[in-house]
Amino acid sequence: MPSRSIFPSTLAVLALLAGCGEPGDPPGPGVTVSDSLGVAVHTWGHSEDDLATWAHDPEPVLQLGALEGNTPDVFGRISSLLIGADGGVTVTDDLAGEVRSFSASGAHVGTLGGLGEGPGEFSTSLSLLRVAGDSIWVWDQRQRRLSIFAAGDLSTSWTIPNGVSITRPVPVGSALLGEANARIDGELESGLSRPPLSVVRVDRDGSVSELFQTDGREGFLDIRMSNGEISAINVLRLPFGRAPYFGIVSDGAEARIVGGPNDRLILRDWSGDGELRAIHRYPGMDRPMTEARVQRARDDIRARFDEPSPALRQQLDLLESTLPEYVPAFDRVWPDDEDRLWLRRSVEDGVEEWLVLDLAELRPLSRLFLPRGFALMDVRDGLLGGRWLDELEVAHALVYRLRTGD
Repeated sequence: MPSRSIFPSTLAVLALLAGCGEPGDPPGPGVTVSDSLGVAVHTWGHSEDDLATWAHDPEPVLQLGALEGNTPDVFGRISSLLIGADGGVTVTDDLAGEVRSFSASGAHVGTLGGLGEGPGEFSTSLSLLRVAGDSIWVWDQRQRRLSIFAAGDLSTSWTIPNGVSITRPVPVGSALLGEANARIDGELESGLSRPPLSVVRVDRDGSVSELFQTDGREGFLDIRMSNGEISAINVLRLPFGRAPYFGIVSDGAEARIVGGPNDRLILRDWSGDGELRAIHRYPGMDRPMTEARVQRARDDIRARFDEPSPALRQQLDLLESTLPEYVPAFDRVWPDDEDRLWLRRSVEDGVEEWLVLDLAELRPLSRLFLPRGFALMDVRDGLLGGRWLDELEVAHALVYRLRTGD
């Protein structure tokens, strides 16, 4: 990853008041900046109509996947995908506990891992970490272990301490930054609950430091009692429930954290040590809840089974009564290799919509709609890579060329 400054100064952002964009760009909606207890609040004037609509070539430049057989392109469950410098892909298959690499032509290059707990083996909860260079970094969520492969061989393996569980980690120097769910302590009560979520730093020596904490994912606690004791605890997720999502931007040595609760399109911008630097609001692109959206959620729940289970009935009951004011404004946050931040917006009918921002300023740039069933997992060198499920729910790895209109 090229070296760059990922912490724009307040003066640089304030310069947007004189006009958004680079010299020669057509004028666009501006930004107003206010102050809230020493934190700059940026309010962007964009609406969705102000944004360019990006697209992709109709046909993928690479497609891998088969219904059956013993070939490497038969995937059980694709959980992660990264595009390589040559246009090929590295894919994790959770069901096989394997990491498979393919060239830009689709040729199988090699396979790493396999199910197990030994060195270089994996469980069924894998993700690839994007780093500079040709090494492959694999995070095993269940085993809390980072494995680094170079030239096809395991070079480093690092297991974080018991009692620490982080998701979506990003390497920063000799540490990992990621999200950690707080434990539920004390007496449980049924009803809506949002256990806190922390962004933490885990160093190689096992030490853990909390950078900051926010409200956790919203859910409904269903507590069942038997003979005066708790026999089961179910957490039912609301279809429009609030949750925090973060993107961690790293140049290898420093970090920047962007995200926050997704009930509104508001992004908070923290430094790598957890200092809140700025807040960005996008009121013109928030989407209010409508009865049609609520009905689609009800229909989706009913469509899961011919006869809804008790848990699904409880979700339907919740939809009749307790609803947040807004649909989730985003539920994925991550940077690409061209200083842009990608936010996944609400998904309907199997179609993903992504909002793309300038990374330095968090200025809205464009919108992108993807084919039905295609889940975007990586953007690199003008290519879009991800998992596509066909009508038979067979997993494929697809790469499209991005059209930005430049």
